Amino acid sequence: MSNGNFGENTKKNGGRKDMESMDGKTTRRKFLARSILAAGAFGASVAAFPRKSSASNEEIEIKMYEFLPETTPWHEIVFQHWRDTISRLTEGRVKPVLYPAGSICDLKTTHDAVTKGIADWGLVLPGFTPGRFPLIDIVELPGLFPNMAIGNLVMQELFELFPQFKAEYKNVKFLSMGVMMPTDLHSVKPIRRIDEIRGKKIGCQGGAPARALKALGDSVMVMQFSEMYQAAERGIIDGAVIAWGSMSSWSLHEVFHYHSLLRICPCSLIEVMNLDKWKKISRHDQDVIETLCFYYSPRQFNKGNKVQRAALIRKEITEEKGHEIISFPPEDLEKASKLYEPLCNAWADDMEAKGLPGRKILKTAFQFVTDYRNA
Repeated sequence: MSNGNFGENTKKNGGRKDMESMDGKTTRRKFLARSILAAGAFGASVAAFPRKSSASNEEIEIKMYEFLPETTPWHEIVFQHWRDTISRLTEGRVKPVLYPAGSICDLKTTHDAVTKGIADWGLVLPGFTPGRFPLIDIVELPGLFPNMAIGNLVMQELFELFPQFKAEYKNVKFLSMGVMMPTDLHSVKPIRRIDEIRGKKIGCQGGAPARALKALGDSVMVMQFSEMYQAAERGIIDGAVIAWGSMSSWSLHEVFHYHSLLRICPCSLIEVMNLDKWKKISRHDQDVIETLCFYYSPRQFNKGNKVQRAALIRKEITEEKGHEIISFPPEDLEKASKLYEPLCNAWADDMEAKGLPGRKILKTAFQFVTDYRNA
């Protein structure tokens, strides 16, 4: 897809001038972000952090829903870390309390649970509620983001430049968003070239991965993660397109020994808080939480993903156990990218039909990706 030109400010500095000229929140966030770093928000004291001008000793408890089991690296890297850091930076005025996965809601109902106050804080995965948050589906477009780091940077910029993104979460307090690990192709037999995918029976959960596989000429078989192990054992599928985290959760590394780095269709993660509970927090502590979440939550999401993937590869995806990680040649990835272009255009057209600036958002996203790649 052609990136095009869409204004000197965006072209020259990725929209940063537009961000700086907003209502002052960006400038305040950057000041607080520097203060957090000076204070050692990720492990030291908070002595250097700006103090609350009129301190209140009232303790506000936050019911923090943890959507993954405590056995995953996310428990310590994301959930415990967020709980401890917020408590420390607010000097105990805000007290997050962790609620384990499945205790008060699930992945499909997290947004509604936070809206109603069943949970005060949660991470929403829009992919589990297709069509409800249409703009964020841009994250799942195949071939758009080369990696999680660039994906997170680009999406932060888009959320600042296009208020329509946050408007999708008007019933909750939006805090941050993250781009999660992309999906790769895991197979029973090796797939070393893009053309070898054609005609293969590949399992996936539908949605964006299914559309991407069809563009590559694959025979898509839509199924749940829980069905893939047996389907591979019985020869019903030749492989599956899934993220590494799901490989671990469903023990799929036991049936798929070849892992082709297709790197398509990452999912998004939205960090939200209950509006009524948010209003009870002082302005100073709101600024602390907003700054921490906006700048550092995506970093922790990335870290959680990388640690989980690395742990699986180190322990299970080894040559000794018959596994091989395969990288496609650059010319194959370029070929695939061209095959994905109609999917990107279709998303933009769909957004336009909904009255949303899909074409401008997509054009801006491609330019940001180019800017960050060349930085």
